[in-house]
Amino acid sequence: KMDEAAASYRRALEIKPDFAEAHNNLGNALQDLGKLDEAVSSYHKALTIKPDYADALNNLGIVLKERGHLDEAIASYLKALAIEPDFAEAHSNLGNVHLELGHLDEAFASHQKALTINPDYAEAHNSLGATLEELGRYDQAIASYEKALTFKPDYAEAHNNLGNAFKVLGKLDEAIASYLKALAIEPDFAEAHSNLGLALSELGKLEEAVASYRKALAIKPDFAEVHINLCDILQGLGKLEEAVASGYKALAIKPDYAEAHNNLGNALQDLGKLDEAVASYHKALAIKPDYTKAHYNLGNAHQELGRLDEAVASYHKALAIKPDYAEAHNNLGNALHDLGKLDEAAASYHKALAIKPDYAEAHNNFGHFQLLTGDFQDGWENYSWRWKKKDTALCPRDYKEPFWDGSGLEGKTIFIYPEQGLGDTIHFVRYMTLVAAQGGRVVLEVPAKLETLFRDIDGVESFVVAGNLPPPFDCHAPLLDLPGLLNTTLETIPSQESYLTVASELVEKWADRLGPWEHFRIGIVWAGNPILKTDRDRSMDPSHFLPLTEIPRVSVYSLQFGKDGEAYKVFGARVTDIGPDLTPFTEAAAAIMNLDLVVTVDTSLAHLAGALGCPVWTLLPFIPDWRWMLDRDDSPWYPTMRLFRQEKRGEWEGVIERVCRALTDRIERAQV
Repeated sequence: KMDEAAASYRRALEIKPDFAEAHNNLGNALQDLGKLDEAVSSYHKALTIKPDYADALNNLGIVLKERGHLDEAIASYLKALAIEPDFAEAHSNLGNVHLELGHLDEAFASHQKALTINPDYAEAHNSLGATLEELGRYDQAIASYEKALTFKPDYAEAHNNLGNAFKVLGKLDEAIASYLKALAIEPDFAEAHSNLGLALSELGKLEEAVASYRKALAIKPDFAEVHINLCDILQGLGKLEEAVASGYKALAIKPDYAEAHNNLGNALQDLGKLDEAVASYHKALAIKPDYTKAHYNLGNAHQELGRLDEAVASYHKALAIKPDYAEAHNNLGNALHDLGKLDEAAASYHKALAIKPDYAEAHNNFGHFQLLTGDFQDGWENYSWRWKKKDTALCPRDYKEPFWDGSGLEGKTIFIYPEQGLGDTIHFVRYMTLVAAQGGRVVLEVPAKLETLFRDIDGVESFVVAGNLPPPFDCHAPLLDLPGLLNTTLETIPSQESYLTVASELVEKWADRLGPWEHFRIGIVWAGNPILKTDRDRSMDPSHFLPLTEIPRVSVYSLQFGKDGEAYKVFGARVTDIGPDLTPFTEAAAAIMNLDLVVTVDTSLAHLAGALGCPVWTLLPFIPDWRWMLDRDDSPWYPTMRLFRQEKRGEWEGVIERVCRALTDRIERAQV
């Protein structure tokens, strides 16, 4: 009842204005009421009456510290200690100011003096623990917090601080137990709720972390740090709109909060609002120019926008501040790779792995680089690290049966299953005959869209449609692990002319639909799955295909999936759109069998045409997917495929010009 206490002290002072103790106690009451300026005035009055009043000098120091006047606070504590050298509380309070100023040795000495005077001073043990923590002496800090709790078991702040020390040491269960003890004593301890949320987040208990953060904000709505931590967690949960809202709340409270601008940028980037994310990162860097993570995140946003030179510059800035930043070396490698600066990219991946040898993302990216450049022996091994990557949709299947190690399968059943897209599945299903040659029975899981197309594949004893349980098996392997397990080299790629077939009656159905074969028939595809980040580079605007439609004696058919109506909008009657009728894939396969040529960007239909043994020209970006390698116009995977590559990043016009010349030559030769 501080208001009543203040009123009582004022009545006492009306009776006796020179009552120094009453002025001091009134200052204490005003301090508890948050009336800091009035508290300072009361302490000064007490000291005017009684200049050697050590208690008033100590209390004045407390208020000055709270107001941020740290040098004045130190002066006040030193005056108190000059009067009363064994004033343990003043030594401890002086230590707290030194701690806030980063004067760690002075802070340590002050808390030690306090404890020499009063060994069972719980608050000094707690403050000494905080100082030891700043000094990086975490085990000693824990011992100090535990001593504080020995003398004062219901000391919520010490339980909270003990939890923080445990958390730094990675002892998250102990940290959580400490935070819960703090909250049992003081349920409205907002900082303990916040710290509990951080620990739960590190344990991956994201929903529980969100609940802790929301409790902290119910107690302290203007807790900017919690708003931004909540932003981070909500982003991880995929609740991106809520994450963005939390980021903006943090900034409404604390506009110059660099970390909030950075985390808001992360959420905006995940929402696909890349330009807004870039603006947020720039704001973070305007406030804190040496903010390594913001430089790194800005690089990521530039890379996703295709601004590779800007991305490289941002990663270099991050690395100038933090040379051992493995993630920045890795992503710098990715940007340099996409720019075609392959030697520099390889050097960046090597640096990332030298710093962090078990860095799965860097191993996987370097594996892509090695496969692209023809180093299959090492490439498959690094490519297999994809299973250990964080933040990926790929997840190893948790069967009790072992992964296949590539050894003989005599008398055993092996279960093979796809892991990535339909194109990858078509591409690598060729390995079934090689797996069967190891002496075992092959059970293959197939996506429903490919079920009928794969029905007659050699080497497979039985099929399981994705989503259904397989029969009993002895071992298992993902489809894209097979090349590595079977030690595939450039020379031993199983590149048979064709390995998929289509029922003759379905081919005849499409022959009837397309009618008399009067001109050279071409099927075109200009876009892949837009969900994939790499689609920006591999897909093109359909208008680039217009020159093909102007070549004489050519009939052009759109095989494009998922873009109903776009073919007519761009090409009009010059292109026949059969794309909407090409599902399931057997329909697409039968249609392709009735064409002379497929001209496509890097999509599943390129793999389908190649697997059928049909002529296919695949149009590739400047730096393509690893399987198409570099500096060659044929594919070691598909004998009937020809590759047309961008000579300059993002430039499709030259590709189409070369396709048109090659197509014209082919038609003319066919007519001779």
